[in-house]
Amino acid sequence: MLKKSSFRKVRIWSYSYGKRKTKRNFPIKLILLVACFVIFIPMIIFGVWFYNSVIKELPPIEKFDDINLSQTTVITDRNWEALYKLFQENRKYVTLDKVNKNMWNAIIAVEDKNFWTNPWIDIVWIIRAWIFDITNPFSAQHWGSTLTQQVIKNFLLTKDKKLQRKFKEWVLAVQLNDFIKSKLKAKYTSLSDDELDRKVKE
Repeated sequence: MLKKSSFRKVRIWSYSYGKRKTKRNFPIKLILLVACFVIFIPMIIFGVWFYNSVIKELPPIEKFDDINLSQTTVITDRNWEALYKLFQENRKYVTLDKVNKNMWNAIIAVEDKNFWTNPWIDIVWIIRAWIFDITNPFSAQHWGSTLTQQVIKNFLLTKDKKLQRKFKEWVLAVQLNDFIKSKLKAKYTSLSDDELDRKVKE
């Protein structure tokens, strides 16, 4: 049986333990509140900016079907002998199988060495380029563009070196993959996923 003095001690101990427990919880709530302001609010602001400055201003990927490539106009006689050539850029576009594979390899080696394996965007190369730009602020900027991004920049976007354009390239690169893949899937129904991915790259 507890004496009155012992009962009082138990009550005091319980009260002080409860106070200590409350004090331990207070910093956690403060940390969560600070994290809300430091992490989540900037994320929401970035999300709104990204939607308004990037997503809403994207050109439709279907424009790739209507690209007018600059080629040479050849005027011939009735026997199809060339008489004159009219051009701003002296080009003739051919199918990929008519391009020497050494040319493929040379372009890929210089412009996008991971072209066959990267998912249209080379994250590792982008991080390296950004690290270089931060550590060498007075040098020419490296943007870490894949061949796919360069195609998108040349045919769908401007050449302005702005962050918005870079984000647009990334989004459109993914859309271009889906756009081409859906067309090829309907045309080559017997291809495996790996073969289809290769065909998309070609």
